[in-house]
Amino acid sequence: MCFVELIRTTRIQNGLSQVEIASQVGVTQAAWSKYESKERRIPDDIAQKVAEIFHSPRLINEYLYEKRAEFFNVPILDNVDDNVIVVLDTVIEEAAELIKHSQQLKRLLKNKKSGDQIPKHDWEEIMKAEEQIADLIPAIKLNFVVMVEKFGMDIKSLEDRLNRKLKMKGYKR
Repeated sequence: MCFVELIRTTRIQNGLSQVEIASQVGVTQAAWSKYESKERRIPDDIAQKVAEIFHSPRLINEYLYEKRAEFFNVPILDNVDDNVIVVLDTVIEEAAELIKHSQQLKRLLKNKKSGDQIPKHDWEEIMKAEEQIADLIPAIKLNFVVMVEKFGMDIKSLEDRLNRKLKMKGYKR
């Protein structure tokens, strides 16, 4: 689902009219209608206000994905049941694949210091392993979204905790 469609769906689910949401973000209903009909691009500040109004990490994720605003730009999983147990099972399954393929990647890269030391025939295996490693990212994103939406987890608090932990381990300055 694209960002604009997700906004419209979220607005309707929250029982807000176009006039009400337009007023909350400081635009006219006519302008809002053009956003929802994709006649006009939603400005960044309006997109951020909408995500804040709905307290929606799902909106934030979709917005960042469409803006290509991340280093490794992948969406959250949107075809997985939002039941927390189903989501956690998906994370566990993808984590197991990550471990298996990280070990394979380690074998392929052992004693290599640069790309020119890797035989061409190994690159396909390396890319397959990296793809399996990367599969975990959309599942992790969905886990965070579900934890915020269903259980009110404070994502900023989690970020702060992780940053402190990374510093304590010496992984970050």
